[in-house]
Amino acid sequence: MTNCVRGARAFAPLVIVALAAGCSSGPGAKRAASSAPAVSSSASADAPATAAVQRAKSVLAAVKSYRFDAAQTITGTHPVTTREIGSVVRAQGVAYTLTVGRARTQTIRLRTATYVRALPGRWSRVRQPRPVADPTQTLAQVLDGIVDLRSTAGSGVVGQLPATVATAIGVPTTAAPVQVTLTFDVAGHVTLLLLRTTTSVHGRAIPVSLVTTYSSFDRVPALHAPA
Repeated sequence: MTNCVRGARAFAPLVIVALAAGCSSGPGAKRAASSAPAVSSSASADAPATAAVQRAKSVLAAVKSYRFDAAQTITGTHPVTTREIGSVVRAQGVAYTLTVGRARTQTIRLRTATYVRALPGRWSRVRQPRPVADPTQTLAQVLDGIVDLRSTAGSGVVGQLPATVATAIGVPTTAAPVQVTLTFDVAGHVTLLLLRTTTSVHGRAIPVSLVTTYSSFDRVPALHAPA
């Protein structure tokens, strides 16, 4: 039976483009996500966790390029997973491959033009591309908005994102805070962002997990229009 999760949007990779979750006539590909520890909203942030997030904000502001692997899973009768893998080169644009079920679409969004193709088809130039949110700026908004920070074993922190902040940056959620897990490398880059939340569909609570990993900082080559 067809399952349509309405009211939830794809959100990857914080954020390239808001996408309709759509309908699925069968189970989607499942992507495992680590559990985010519960954090009390009344607790105050600890100093090491606060320092780690502040450092990550400074490091993010200086990053010129990076790669990402982002997935959103909406858990309903039939789980629906949307996945984007690509690169960001600041002052140039983004390039990514979107996978929804068996459909794969490749996109190159430059400052002056946008190109798309349904794999393995040919490229075409979009005459009126939709505005694209800056994924780097959106990650910065998460770092600015996270509260109730706690250090975890290893190089990570957990906390909460207030529903008002989550809604402002396009995270599908109810009035409850979004549970956040962040990990960092030794240089202070965010290497993983995990958001766990719940959205309401026809009065029914639907779990949503948003997982993005980041790598290849300042090692991504320049983006170009397809040949």
